[in-house]
Amino acid sequence: RWPVKSTSRARDGLYVFDGLRRLHDAQLAAVQGASVQTDSGQQAKPNRAKLDAANYIRLGPLGRAFASETKTVVLIDEIDKADIDFPNDLLNELDERYYVEEETGMRVDAKQRPIVIVTSNDEKALPDAFLRRCVFHYIDFPDVARLRQILAAHFIDLSDEVAMLVIARFQ
Repeated sequence: RWPVKSTSRARDGLYVFDGLRRLHDAQLAAVQGASVQTDSGQQAKPNRAKLDAANYIRLGPLGRAFASETKTVVLIDEIDKADIDFPNDLLNELDERYYVEEETGMRVDAKQRPIVIVTSNDEKALPDAFLRRCVFHYIDFPDVARLRQILAAHFIDLSDEVAMLVIARFQ
């Protein structure tokens, strides 16, 4: 699941590079006798191999799906909350099934094509180039009878009177 926010970037779904941590480790490595804290919390002498950019990359939801040996489903939730360029920034990676890590120059190919499900509240128009690659399933807002069923599933002892008040307030 990849919940999208207004600050989300398309690349974050593939990977995030922790440049600050790498810089910190490099500065510590430059100081004679300095030690760095490992992921397990122990102190260790810095190692040049540890400063390799690949060690500072954390895969995002789509990056993990590309790395998976099995078929994976990725839910990009509420894509319309992101910047207007966000959907288009994913087009090449989704079409070509690979991406390049800028920091390492490494090409990462998807081992399996992920199934990508995208939700939108239709608050913002999505780019045509993105929409042409989508299959749509529009879910109508539930009618009163369906809302009553939903309430009954969550609140077993809810009276009809209270349920109708809740539905009226909700609508």
